[in-house]
Amino acid sequence: MKPFSAQIDFYVIGQTAAGNQQLMDEFQPSFNILDDRTLKISFDADIETVPTLLLTDAKGETVTEQVDFVCDEWQTMVEEILCCPGYR
Repeated sequence: MKPFSAQIDFYVIGQTAAGNQQLMDEFQPSFNILDDRTLKISFDADIETVPTLLLTDAKGETVTEQVDFVCDEWQTMVEEILCCPGYR
């Protein structure tokens, strides 16, 4: 299976420089990490809780959102992402 970031734009919003660097060092992710130390991205996206996963359309409009660590709900959202046109 291809990683999400190979087919769709996938970003992680990090709120600390140390946390962002640790993620890069430990996992060498294939996705982009957005530096949100100023919380501008979080405020603009109306994110109040982490983790928050947003699936957006080409215009940046939120299609679906998952907040918090609920395994079944995250699995459902991943299935939705995998079913998106253009992801295969």
